[in-house]
Amino acid sequence: MDVRSIIYKTCTMAACGFLSGYASAASVTFNLDIEFGGAQQPQGPTPWITAVVDDSFGDANTVRLTMNATNLVGSESIANWFFNFSGDATQLTFTGVDTADATVNEILTDNTGSDANLKPAGDGFFDFGFDFAPPPGTSPARFTAGETMVYDISYIAAITAADFDLFSTPGPGQAEKQPYLSAAHILQITDPVYCDGSTPDLTGDCGSGWIGAVPVPAAVWLFGSGLLGLVAVARRRRS
Repeated sequence: MDVRSIIYKTCTMAACGFLSGYASAASVTFNLDIEFGGAQQPQGPTPWITAVVDDSFGDANTVRLTMNATNLVGSESIANWFFNFSGDATQLTFTGVDTADATVNEILTDNTGSDANLKPAGDGFFDFGFDFAPPPGTSPARFTAGETMVYDISYIAAITAADFDLFSTPGPGQAEKQPYLSAAHILQITDPVYCDGSTPDLTGDCGSGWIGAVPVPAAVWLFGSGLLGLVAVARRRRS
């Protein structure tokens, strides 16, 4: 067997193993580490926030969503956090498990793929999302650095974590833009230079930005591209 064949078979086995493990896992993790709205990005290390959907809790119709403000810093807080769902999101039921850290004003759901309230700046439409305080509310009600929120999500039929591992729906004229698996709006980001272009940011609450989860298929594509590069190198060495 030549080098190219060995590499090809290794690549195939590795990719299949990766995807199989990903698809059969009891949980899916979203690491939000890209600012895509063209605004201010959070100041801490990435991923700034993470979400885990786990289907090992409850019955076959229920999953557990754990949202963590993992690496937010200072007064940074989450205003909105959006997710996708394979079914009719309006038929989802949300039960708070650990909600002491922050206040949820509203949980938005949609089954049309076109609700403007579930559309971040610079991205497409999501299926459901959490609107965190404020407004209304005061600073202690914010979902901020180091805090966690946990919800059990139930549906009218059996669901798994994979049912939430989907891309946002592109908006009009957005077919060429990168969709995201999850997105969140971060507020009170300290501007490292100036807040209004002339005054140093002394309050730490002037910046905001939309962040999203790096799509796993993109990572798989990069992995495959790298392996194809190895195939090309092996081919050149043999010629």
